[in-house]
Amino acid sequence: MMEDWLEFWSTDFRFGLKIGSSQIKKIVSVCQKNRGKEIGGILTGYYTHDLDCAVVSMISGPPPDSKSTRDRFYRGIFGLQERLDHLWEKERHYYLGEWHFHPDNEPSPSSDDILQMIKIAGIQEFHCPEPILVMVGYNPSLMMPSNCLRPFVFKERQCIQLYCFSKSDN
Repeated sequence: MMEDWLEFWSTDFRFGLKIGSSQIKKIVSVCQKNRGKEIGGILTGYYTHDLDCAVVSMISGPPPDSKSTRDRFYRGIFGLQERLDHLWEKERHYYLGEWHFHPDNEPSPSSDDILQMIKIAGIQEFHCPEPILVMVGYNPSLMMPSNCLRPFVFKERQCIQLYCFSKSDN
């Protein structure tokens, strides 16, 4: 059975994101299990041949050393480097960015989220100068994925929102 994909693009079509329904379902499941608490994980995958669209092949839940409260999430690091090394060696897939859930709130990054992503973009070891942040908000079980997910890409200290439509829709 073929995977259904959601496609998101910046208004100028410079930055794109494709995420499959299976990854969205996993994010929604993790959010539902942690109802009432912020939660998150990482996005891994690859870029299209034109390097203008990131394709998410896998999402992670929170590492075991993560800390989660009603209004804060600190993603841990335990086991992540080994997982990323394995994905690179096996599939040539790598770190694309983060996903993050804000319960009972809009799927928009806080100022802390924005600063963290700008910091990630500037850290050489991440090898990710344009990280993606997929925000999930409110109650995912009551909303369609395109309404509860809001992706952003961070480029040169800018937070650029991506919108759900296909490049061919233009």
